Amino acid sequence: RTNPGCTISIGAMSVHNVTPEMITDKPKVTDTSEYALLKELVESGEYIFLAHNANFDIEVLRMVGINIREHCKVIDTLRVSEIINDQTGLPLEMNKLRYILYFYGIYKKKPKLLEMYGIQNNTYHESLSDVIDLILVYLHFKNDMKASDQDMIYLSSNKILLKYVPFGSNRVTLFSSLQYNSLKWYATTDNPNVAYTAQSYMK
Repeated sequence: RTNPGCTISIGAMSVHNVTPEMITDKPKVTDTSEYALLKELVESGEYIFLAHNANFDIEVLRMVGINIREHCKVIDTLRVSEIINDQTGLPLEMNKLRYILYFYGIYKKKPKLLEMYGIQNNTYHESLSDVIDLILVYLHFKNDMKASDQDMIYLSSNKILLKYVPFGSNRVTLFSSLQYNSLKWYATTDNPNVAYTAQSYMK
């Protein structure tokens, strides 16, 4: 653990169980060897940055001086799931990491991956658990759905027209069937594909 240098909200504590007392004597993230290694790897330009809802992670890292988009190509499995499932005509009720994990039965492969990495204790709401789930979802799209890294980089970095609404009260509804007021609301969301698609139907 590291000291973020800010107050931990009650809501955050209820998720990750880290209290202020646990981090009072911990170093700042920028003072750790892990930070130095991550910065070195990112700035080498040799790696693809893989994340679920990548914009969130990229912004957090930018705040501590690691500029992902300046050095790395990005695969965002949230965007990839949203687009691939939309294009196959099987949009999911939600594109959260663990929903994908269970919807496709990918969780059944988790014990083997944990054994491969020598991990014995893997609990939810911990970063290591999220990383393992992310690897499994990425491999599902790459191996089972035949999406190459270049395909996923493209889907993660470009605005794509969607057929179905991926979230909200109209989720799994065709964009083409939405009323103008609904389209107007979706056009203001921070999801680039949703906003782009809604705006295209408003023209």
